[in-house]
Amino acid sequence: MSSQSEITSRLERIKELWLELEHVQPITPRYEALMKEIRTESSAYLALITAQDDLSQTQTRNDVHPRQNGVDRREIDRRQVIRRKK
Repeated sequence: MSSQSEITSRLERIKELWLELEHVQPITPRYEALMKEIRTESSAYLALITAQDDLSQTQTRNDVHPRQNGVDRREIDRRQVIRRKK
C-alpha cells in the first residue's frame, strides 16, 4: 500500500523536473534526460494513484452489504418493477 506522503513527494519531484526543464535548451542531452526522468516519475506516480484508487474501490465494495438493517440494498432493475405492476 502506498502512503499519501509518497504520492505527494512523487508529484513534487515531477513539478521540480518541469521547472528545471524550463531553463534547459531543447536540443541538449540534459533536456532529453529530464524528459525521460519526467516520463518515468509520471508513470510511477500514475501507478501509485491507480493502486490507491483500486484499493479504495475494493474497500468500498467490501463495506457495502446487500442486506443492511433488514433492508435489501441491492440494485433494482426498474423495468422489472414496472412489469410486475401491470
